[in-house]
Amino acid sequence: MKNRRPHAVPLNRQALVILEDLRTTSTNQTHVLPSVRRSVGAITVAGLEQALQAAAKAQAFGTLDAFTPHDLRRSLRTGLAQLGIDPITAERVLSHVVKISATSTVYDRHN
Repeated sequence: MKNRRPHAVPLNRQALVILEDLRTTSTNQTHVLPSVRRSVGAITVAGLEQALQAAAKAQAFGTLDAFTPHDLRRSLRTGLAQLGIDPITAERVLSHVVKISATSTVYDRHN
């Protein structure tokens, strides 16, 4: 994460099934989405961006315009709002720092 803080997001059963399917087809023992350029390490944002651009050139998205990893984050945030997820939870899923009043931090000690 660019803010260098640990970030854990619980995954539902459907997400875990997708990751397990990816794990069984991955050639990497450590990463589900390994980097294709390095022998060790996960895919980077730059690698994901290149893959999205290549897919757009191949018209893998049909008539959709090319999009970036940041567009995926924006779509996620919009989808969370559509599902009725409260704004604080949605922002924290994206690892955004949620600004809360000084008074609430005095009373609310939960992290």
